[in-house]
Amino acid sequence: MSETKHQCGGCGGCGAKQEPQADPKLGAHPLSQIKTVIGITGGKGGTGKSLVTGLLAAELTKKGLQVGIFDADILAPAIPQMFDLPQGVTRGEAGLYPALSAGGVKVMSIRLLLEDEAECVTWHSAAMAGIVQQLWDNVIWDSLDCLLIDLPPGTGDVSLVAFERLPIDGLVIVSAPQVLVNQAAERTVRLAAEKTVPILGCVENFHGLFGGDAADALAGRYGFPVTDRLAFDPMLTDAADEGGLEALGSVYLPETVAAIAGL
Repeated sequence: MSETKHQCGGCGGCGAKQEPQADPKLGAHPLSQIKTVIGITGGKGGTGKSLVTGLLAAELTKKGLQVGIFDADILAPAIPQMFDLPQGVTRGEAGLYPALSAGGVKVMSIRLLLEDEAECVTWHSAAMAGIVQQLWDNVIWDSLDCLLIDLPPGTGDVSLVAFERLPIDGLVIVSAPQVLVNQAAERTVRLAAEKTVPILGCVENFHGLFGGDAADALAGRYGFPVTDRLAFDPMLTDAADEGGLEALGSVYLPETVAAIAGL
């Protein structure tokens, strides 16, 4: 009779031992305490992903939460502009301390580490993924209720590393009504499902500006809600361009904010 290899995984009945499985998720810096990590992503550039990230941070802060933004979009870091942060990262012996906005949002971005904020970043995708992981390891956030990660669009190396290695509690998908935008977003949704990263909901940007209901179709197909719809508003885009996102008086993205705050 041929010997059958034992596969019980250390059940204790036969003395076989199972090697402990290493946790693939990275812990934050030892001096950081982060309650919830939320990724904001989408399928294409230009859909307003960074704008949604900034609005969520501002609204969560208004609710009294301690909020940080990790701007992981290395090629197009937009968050510092929206929060009027030309510089402000502090280098300490233990690591990097993020910049602090006027409203109290902590921000880390590659843009804050460059001597010239207009410097052209030409790293390969794998190198950018390594930078994101290095920043994750080295940034000291202190105590946060919520850390928002502004991810680059698509399913490249940065998104793959984030989904596999960072302890993301939920994703917000930013999309638009058009079919082509949602075809790209669907690839991100499938990657998230493959990596078992839960999706909290979808924010439909440019609501009413373009025809179509592709965002609703995508959400229905994969079983997550369209939590909010953001209409095109020149005042909103001007505020983002001019660094005045925190000074806006209106309430934005209430259902998405509630979903994040409830985690």
